[in-house]
Amino acid sequence: MERFFRFITRISMKRPKLVLTISVIFTIIMLLLASRLKLEMTWLNMIPQTDPSAKLYNEVLKEFGNEGGFLIGVEHPVPESLITIAQEVKDSVEEISGFTKSVTMGVPEEFIKNHGLMLIDSSSIERVSELLTTANLDSFIFKYNNILEKEYIENEENLSAQELEAVQSIISIEDFIYGLNRYISSNKRDEVMFKIGTEELITGPVYFKSLDNRMILLSIQPNYRISDMTSFPLIVTGVDSIRALLKRIEKRHRNSRIMDTGIYSVMRDEYVTGMSDMNLTTIISFVLVIGLFIYGFRILLAPIFAGIPLIMGIIWALGLTEIFIGRLNMMTAMIGAILIGLGIDYSIHMLQATTEREGIQGTLSKVGRGLVIGALTTAMAFFSLYFTSFDILKELGIVVGLGCITTVSATMFVLPALISFWGKRLGGKNLKAPAFGRLAEFLSHRWIIPLIIGLSALSLIPYGLKHLKTEANPIKLEAKGLASVAANDTLIKRFGMSTDYLMAIAGSYEESDSLARLLKKIDGVNFVEGIHIYCPPIKQQEYTRGFVEKIHRNAVRMRYHPANREFLLKEIERLKNNIIEMKSIAFLSGLDRVYENADDFIKSGFLDSLISTVRNAEANQIKNASLLFFNIAKPIIISASNPEYIKLEDVPQTLRERFVSKDGKKFLLTIFTKGDVWKDVGNGSIIDRVKSRVNVTGMPILIRVLWTTGSRESKKALGLVFITIFILLLLDFRSIRESIIAYIPVLFAFFTTIVVLALIKLPLNFLNVLAFPLIIGIGIDDAVHVMHRYLKEGSVNLVYTLIGRAIFYTTLTTGAAFGSMLLAKYRGYFSFGAVILVGITLALIFTLIVLPPLLRLVKRR
Repeated sequence: MERFFRFITRISMKRPKLVLTISVIFTIIMLLLASRLKLEMTWLNMIPQTDPSAKLYNEVLKEFGNEGGFLIGVEHPVPESLITIAQEVKDSVEEISGFTKSVTMGVPEEFIKNHGLMLIDSSSIERVSELLTTANLDSFIFKYNNILEKEYIENEENLSAQELEAVQSIISIEDFIYGLNRYISSNKRDEVMFKIGTEELITGPVYFKSLDNRMILLSIQPNYRISDMTSFPLIVTGVDSIRALLKRIEKRHRNSRIMDTGIYSVMRDEYVTGMSDMNLTTIISFVLVIGLFIYGFRILLAPIFAGIPLIMGIIWALGLTEIFIGRLNMMTAMIGAILIGLGIDYSIHMLQATTEREGIQGTLSKVGRGLVIGALTTAMAFFSLYFTSFDILKELGIVVGLGCITTVSATMFVLPALISFWGKRLGGKNLKAPAFGRLAEFLSHRWIIPLIIGLSALSLIPYGLKHLKTEANPIKLEAKGLASVAANDTLIKRFGMSTDYLMAIAGSYEESDSLARLLKKIDGVNFVEGIHIYCPPIKQQEYTRGFVEKIHRNAVRMRYHPANREFLLKEIERLKNNIIEMKSIAFLSGLDRVYENADDFIKSGFLDSLISTVRNAEANQIKNASLLFFNIAKPIIISASNPEYIKLEDVPQTLRERFVSKDGKKFLLTIFTKGDVWKDVGNGSIIDRVKSRVNVTGMPILIRVLWTTGSRESKKALGLVFITIFILLLLDFRSIRESIIAYIPVLFAFFTTIVVLALIKLPLNFLNVLAFPLIIGIGIDDAVHVMHRYLKEGSVNLVYTLIGRAIFYTTLTTGAAFGSMLLAKYRGYFSFGAVILVGITLALIFTLIVLPPLLRLVKRR
């Protein structure tokens, strides 16, 4: 090694132009390779593909192309304006043909009008048949009240069992009451909402509406897959186009609010934020490091001497990354900031040694071994991550390991050549740090002080392990203030369910139906959608058909009679009391969705307004309303009570494509949970309940796989890093005692980091757990440099005087590099940078405090 160092020094001083020319040519080649790197800036591509949930997810993509969607929430306080704006949004988004495959804002109306009653569950068809024996206004409300009382008030258990149906009933009756009042009180006889409300009373809600009935949800299925990173720029462009469109529509309609979310929206924001953070942290890191260089070394040329080989080393690492991996993921994309922090250390130690008496000629003989061993220990620590089963750790290990080797190589070859040209006067600078020397000497003779500090730190470890929290919810790692995340929270609250869902595959109609029934009984499941809803199993249709035929015969014979004002008023009052009663029962039963829905309905004043309108209306107005109701209701009942069996080919093609595979042998089920499914990703309450009964997949499950795999493999990686570095130390020092002594400061730093994270309440997540192997790999360098200089010099005071400034500024520059991540908007990067910053700072502190007395146990060679 010494001969190698002399060779580098000799050729750099005698042939600096040749060294620099070769380095520049090689850098250009690596730069061309680096330009071909793919950027995959989402966590989706970090999920282990060997996991069963990932395999099932890929099967869903292959068979159904279902990858979630792009959701739009349209809000307006006026019901008819809400529908008008939502329809405008739907029509406008459909025109973006390059991005949009299909847009859905409600049920398939024509299909429901022709087959609606055959789709009703066998447990509900009997009460529906009781309701649809009349198409006269007052009689219909009378029967509707009877069913509400029988199903939900007299039998309170049904309200819990049929919570979703109860919510939909309240939404339908609210639209109907609003439309009826609007028609009677309007001089122009506004029929739009009256028709919609009447249809909803008979066949159920037409649109996907929020619990407060003030928002409509639209679902867009894009033409591009988010898992295909080659189409990601098109997805970003498509999402941006839709957002610009939504803003224009929102401006045209007062009191409206339009928001977007869903996996495509969140991923777009994550991608853009990640790219912005990558550029920001790299620039800030570089500026901070150069600033520290100028301040610490007080040499104007020092930033140039350090910066040129550092930039070359980073470019070499990126070029090699293209050869070995071909991409950068969310973690390895931060390679610029990481290598600036690591690679600058080598220049600091070399420049420090250059200012000593021998100048550039003696630099590598003094610090070369420490540089090589420090770089190798860090690189081998990262390379050992390749033996984990987690791709993100493998790639992080390869990229950073290569970066350590390329940056130290560039520094050792290029820096001496640069100094030979322009830096021959560096020897006149005094960069010694006698204060560090005196402190180290003081502590080396008073070992009781470091012992007390070390033991105190270790005594807090149980506190740290007990109070250190974990965070598995990926939404908590996103940048604060993202519109897509805020919209997601809003939709979850407004609709009472998660916008992300779980997925299962059934092998037949019958299995699809039986799985859906099983899933709906699981606590926390809101509803299950699949082909069974639109094409029920033949046994269910056979049972339902008898009731539907009876409804159809009665509908054909229905005769009109005008509504009786007093009877109508009585039934509207009764309806109001029933809604209030349902609200009370829901409150006592903890059914928040029913309670909020009923409460909003009562507070809207629609019922009170209708009572006043009916009481004061002229007789012909009541007559016109009852006649219109009959003319709307009777045809709908006749059409919806079509008793023909529903076949698969009767189902709209868009629905078949969503839920039936191309070969017709597999059937998709989508499972929506109550509340926010992401809150359960870590402890998995709802996810575990579903997985224990059915084999399911979906984004929430994949993220939990990412969390559990990251946690498990990070522990494995830590073990590999510990063992690898210790073996390298044994090979270097050829002494178990000296290897252990060099290891002690970073071990103290590692465990104390856990305590600090608990104290500052920074939870662990699937990104910052990856920082702990880095703490070991980076933090060991200070002790290695001190040990090597001590074996040469034999004086604690002299060693810390000579390299105290170097190890102090290497920590500052590395801290500045990783600390730049604290400026990142993406909170995952923030937490990752914070953990590294705490760890390497503690490594320096323990190297300054704990190591000096231990050096007295080391014999000079």
